Amino acid sequence: MIAESKSSMRAHVLACRDALSDAERARKSRRIADRVMALPEFHSAQVPLLFASFGSEVDTWPLIRAALQVGKRVVLPAVSNSPRCLRLRRVDDSEVDLQPGVWGIMEPREHCVEVASSELDFVLLPGVAFDARGGRLGYGGGYYDWLLAQLGAQKPSVPLVAVAFELQIVPVVPTDTHDLPVPIIVTEERIITCCAGEKPVAASGAGHEP
Repeated sequence: MIAESKSSMRAHVLACRDALSDAERARKSRRIADRVMALPEFHSAQVPLLFASFGSEVDTWPLIRAALQVGKRVVLPAVSNSPRCLRLRRVDDSEVDLQPGVWGIMEPREHCVEVASSELDFVLLPGVAFDARGGRLGYGGGYYDWLLAQLGAQKPSVPLVAVAFELQIVPVVPTDTHDLPVPIIVTEERIITCCAGEKPVAASGAGHEP
């Protein structure tokens, strides 16, 4: 039942996201990137894990370029199916170090240095849908579920931040017991700080409250 609910919500939200015009997507993405860059968690990060946006996702390339420009050791994921996980590799040049990977998503080339998840001090998360309590609906591959489980065991204090368009925020995301909540969600309109067991705080400005 939960799997069916997830599939239905995934199809609906993706259709809405795909309907955004290129101009609208670019404008909203820029506002989201600005909000992320203003976060204290991002500002202080030295080894952030970002992701290369694909299709109608929030455009993360301005964020990647800005992080490289200020000297952060930017890490991007590469999908591995044997074993099924994300390989984390450092990227020094977004023009040279990336190539199309699984499903055409840009990911680090083999020559890029692999980074242990324990070295990360900031993680940017993609997703299809989110709710205000931190529920996250992914694409169904389970790769980020694997990563979040790793981080939960090795480095539970690492800041986890999801980016999404406001249209991706839904009343309730159907979740399984293994689904981990996202503490911070950034949209073009607000920053949502999600507290487990408490009513979340939604801030309209660049900052947010714990």
